[in-house]
Amino acid sequence: MVFALFSDRRESFLTTAAGGGLLTAALLAWALAPVAHVRGQTPPSVQTPDFDPPGDTDPLTQPDETEGEFEFTPPFDFSSPSDDAGTQFDTNGQPPADSGGAGGPTRRPVPSSLEEPEDPDDVILPWGFQGLGHDGPVLPPNDCSKCLIGACSGHYRWYGSLDYISLHRSRPDGVGFTVEVNQFVGNLVNRLSTDNLVFAFEPGVRATLGRCLGTDCKNRDHSIEISYLGVNEWEESFALDAGDGGPLFSAFLLAGSPGTVFDGANRHEVQYVSDLNSFQLDYKIRRRLSKDRMVFRPEGTWHREAWPGLVPAIYFGVRHVSANEDFLFRSTTTGAANESGLYTASTRNNLFGVHAGGELFYQAWKGSVGVRGGAAGMTNFLEVFGGLTSVSDTTAADNFVVRRQIKDQDMAVVGDFAVVGKYRLTKQLTVEIAYNMIWIGGIAQAPEQFAFNVNEPIRLNRQGFTFYQGFSIGGEFVW
Repeated sequence: MVFALFSDRRESFLTTAAGGGLLTAALLAWALAPVAHVRGQTPPSVQTPDFDPPGDTDPLTQPDETEGEFEFTPPFDFSSPSDDAGTQFDTNGQPPADSGGAGGPTRRPVPSSLEEPEDPDDVILPWGFQGLGHDGPVLPPNDCSKCLIGACSGHYRWYGSLDYISLHRSRPDGVGFTVEVNQFVGNLVNRLSTDNLVFAFEPGVRATLGRCLGTDCKNRDHSIEISYLGVNEWEESFALDAGDGGPLFSAFLLAGSPGTVFDGANRHEVQYVSDLNSFQLDYKIRRRLSKDRMVFRPEGTWHREAWPGLVPAIYFGVRHVSANEDFLFRSTTTGAANESGLYTASTRNNLFGVHAGGELFYQAWKGSVGVRGGAAGMTNFLEVFGGLTSVSDTTAADNFVVRRQIKDQDMAVVGDFAVVGKYRLTKQLTVEIAYNMIWIGGIAQAPEQFAFNVNEPIRLNRQGFTFYQGFSIGGEFVW
């Protein structure tokens, strides 16, 4: 069902480009939009990021018995934020009646129970970055003339992730090598083709290393990261032996080149090997959660909790993808003829280009769930090479070797999409599980390069399309 959705390659390319563009544009508009401010609320640059609500059942965020809560002793001072001189106002917005001196205002300290935690580890973002309210620069709200990226606060600057990823790949459909001979009339039916090959899920790794650059006045984290995906290698083979129906004949008959050592054979065999590697360098902008909330519990204590909500992000950068394939078709004839043939084709696809994407997560305390995806416009520097080797003990004309190599470049497209779930185990470790999809269009696939011509055995077909899908599980660590 999934492969049927991607059978039309041209429409898949357009869908990839359009879908990736719309997703990126939507997340760009959301992530770059200014945060709305509420009267009496501190600027976004000093808001405390999301963290786990402290409680008796969560020792990770409660190193002592009193952290995160205090006894409610009325009257409670819900004073408005101070002005630049530090003046405090009462709940009606008027200066306090006990202003000392010559009528000048005096400062009233905010209750210590409302102050920020002394230990910055008590407040954690999923990435591990701390809010600028701890030790970063404080910028006035809506003053974007000073909207520079401040230093990362807290002591977590770096983050890295390592995932085990198992991927299945699609195959080129309908490339035949052995045909069913019906007295050389009518339609010849493929008996051995790429349809006989079924790729399994193969293991690989995905690794990311990132560096926090800081937080701007619109409450967005900026970072730069480098990622690698690869080590996946697929290898499948299939063999067909001549039975009661007589010897085997090859697709050279369909191409008008009968009489080769591949016809009248006792055994035909095909082998397909491919791999995938991807590198990318990204600049990432991520919106943070809004201001924390204070929750009054029935036992008479106040607890500080994060507001669950949507967290969008965008990223853009450069990407390199390599997809290499090798395919061989072997024929063996035993007995008096004693002939053999080897027909090979190899492709090297090296894609370079720029890409953009985004992600959207719903963050709720320790857990989050969301999607991420993107698209890249690439230039494919491709190479196709292979040849035909024919060996015969009875016919001298069937002993020859033909080699050919072709180099070219063309446009290609790469898209990816994932559904992701995360859960934070400790202050520095988060586990992640995801379902991943990757599609690459505009590449040369090895089976599609066979021309079945003894004079020019290899051709150039760069309209290939490969779809990858599978699950991944791993962890993210911040330090």
